Order: sequence, then structure tokens, then C-alpha cells
Amino acid sequence: MLDYIKKLVSTRLGHNILSGQIVVLLKFGLFFVAYPVYINFLDYEVYGVWLLLTSVLSLAQVGNLGVFQALAKLVSEECGQQNQQAVQSYLSSAILILLIIGVTIAIPILFGANAIAEIGGLQEEQRLLFVDFVPEIALLSILAMLAQANMGALAGLGRYDLANYIDISGKIAGFIVSLCLLLAGQLLLAMVAGQLITWVIIFVAGAHRISTIAKIRFFKTSSISTKQTKRLLTFGSKLLVGNFFNLLFGPINKFFLARFAGVDQIPIYEIAHNGGQQVRAVIEGGYRALMPEISSLAAQIDKASSAKLVLMRAKSMKIVLGLGTPLYLCLAAAANLIFQFWLGEALAPGQIEAFRWMLLASFINLINMVPYYFLLGLGRAGECSGIIVIQSLISILCTFAILFLSGALT
Repeated sequence: MLDYIKKLVSTRLGHNILSGQIVVLLKFGLFFVAYPVYINFLDYEVYGVWLLLTSVLSLAQVGNLGVFQALAKLVSEECGQQNQQAVQSYLSSAILILLIIGVTIAIPILFGANAIAEIGGLQEEQRLLFVDFVPEIALLSILAMLAQANMGALAGLGRYDLANYIDISGKIAGFIVSLCLLLAGQLLLAMVAGQLITWVIIFVAGAHRISTIAKIRFFKTSSISTKQTKRLLTFGSKLLVGNFFNLLFGPINKFFLARFAGVDQIPIYEIAHNGGQQVRAVIEGGYRALMPEISSLAAQIDKASSAKLVLMRAKSMKIVLGLGTPLYLCLAAAANLIFQFWLGEALAPGQIEAFRWMLLASFINLINMVPYYFLLGLGRAGECSGIIVIQSLISILCTFAILFLSGALT
């Protein structure tokens, strides 16, 4: 086992993959600790309102135009050709794009807070609580976009490991801040403060590491290029529709639940859905690092690189199926024991059944993971976007069908 780990970390790609797995385990631990804390301090109703607020934050990310993925791919290509000036240009251009988009999206969120609450069918007390914190969420959406741009640039520089470590460090620090404020009696303010700390750490640490690794500035006005901006938007626009549906999927389900089942049902969905995602991430986490490596190999255009890509794809699929199948079966069988131990008296009716359904959905999604990242790394963003659109449309249509046939959601 030790020999395998030594061999894995001997290459940059291996180190990136291993860091992904380490961070996934840390995120799983944070997930396991955080949810019981939030439910016990906030209860299902107030926590449901918070999850609706985070849905607004997620919806705001629709406007990033696929810049994160575009930056990772294009920076990786330029690094493969040792073009430092182009890397600086892509980063500066991406920051400008995201600043403009972020401000443009934040304004309607600020002025449309009551309308958004109305869509969720919130009661008066819930609506007031929701509207009070919308301005903070609007500002956080801008900060989150800029922080994610830094993570995209780090991934493109071949330092997916650093992007992983910075991301989990920000999340752990945010949880600690939230916990301290929850203990002091600050409810939703504690959650907002935690998110603020998370994104500030990711943004600042990401900008610092980029400057030390690539010897470039976080933002340089003179490096903004029409050519690089166009390439970012061209590649990103191919992912726009897919990103739109992918990011829309979770928030739409939460707003549907709030309106037709009650805001207190949202945490049940969130725990089940996020639980399935965390399980998938145990296998997927390390393989996110494949995309920049694939882009770098594809840019070289020779037989050796092509052969390496074919071998990498075959090995990746074997690992995914070999590890994923027994893991999912064991978790589905042990779900009752896990949730009773984990949530105890806070366990809500229907939670275990919801989790098992989400496990099935997560496993189906996991099977598609390797070809998805390979297509993305090869620049086939249109196909990737199509996959996400089909998946999301099926889910939304099924939700409407259930509403039409039964008149209710659970």
C-alpha cells in the first residue's frame, strides 16, 4: 500500500488525484459533523429558509458562463506551451468578465427578494427572515465567482492539489465561525458569516498561490485581451446551457418543495442529495484532476500522448466501477443504522428512503463521470453540456408529472 502511494505521488497528476481523495474524506467528515449541528440549532424550518437562501447563491453562479472550466482548460494549454503572458491575460480577462456578470446578477437579486420569496410560497415570518439576508447573499455571489476563478486558474496551472486544500480549508474555517456564532445565539447570521469566511479564504489564498507559482498578478489591467476574452467566452458558452441546467436543478427542487411541501422538507432533500453527492465524490474527487492533464496531453498532438489518453481512460473506468459498486451496495444496506446513529432523535420521517433513492441516482451519475471529464478535457464542451441538459430536463419533467398526477410533493 505504501509503495502504491509513493508511486502515486511521484507524478504531479498522481499528487493531484491523491489530494482530491484526501479532501473528499475531509469534506465527508465535515458533512457528517455539520448537518446535525445545523438542524439542532436552527431546526428544520429555519434551516430550510437558509437552504433557500443558498439556492439563490447557487442560481447566481449560473451567470459565470462556464468561465471556471474554460480557465482551467485554457490555462493548462498555455502552461503546456510555457506561455506565461497568455496565462496572465486569461486570468485578468476572466476576473473582469466575472466582475461585470456578478454585479449584473446581484442587482436584480437585491430588488427581487420579495418576488423570490413569493415563488417559494414562504409564510410571512419565513419571508421576512429570507428577505433580510438576501443583500448579503447577493454580495457573496460576486465573491464566490471571483474565488472560483482563482481555483480554475490553479487547476490549469497543474496545482489541483492546492485548489483542493484551499477549498476544504475555507469550508472548515467557515463551519467553525458558524458554530461559534450559533453557540452565541446568532442563527442565520452565523450561517452568512460562515459563508463569508469560506469565500474570503478561498479568494485570498487562491490569489496568493497563483502569484507565487506563476509569478503573475491576480489582476493586471494591461493584460486584459480581446482575444483571450473571446476564447474564454467561446469555450465557456458551450458549457453555459449545461451549467445553467446543472446549477438550476438543486434550487428548483428546493423551491418546489418549499411551495408544495413546506420549507421544513427542504433539509430532508438536502441531506439525502448531499449525502449521495458525498459518496460519489469519494470516487470522483481525485479524478477531477484529469481534465487539465487531458487538455495538456491533447495540446501536444502526438502518438505517445494519444496512447496515454486511451490507457488513462480504461484504467479510470475500471477503478470507478471496481470501487463504486461495492461501496454503494454496502451504504444502501446499512442506511438505517447509519442515519439512526448519525441524526438520532432529529431523524425525520422519509429521510432514509430519500437517501437510498439519491444513492441510486448518484451511482448512475458516477458511471458517466470518466467519459464526461475526458470529453471536457478534449474540448468537447458541447457534448458535455448536452448530457447535463438531458439529465436535468428528465428530472424537471418528472417533478411536473408527479405534481400533475398527485397534486403534492414529498
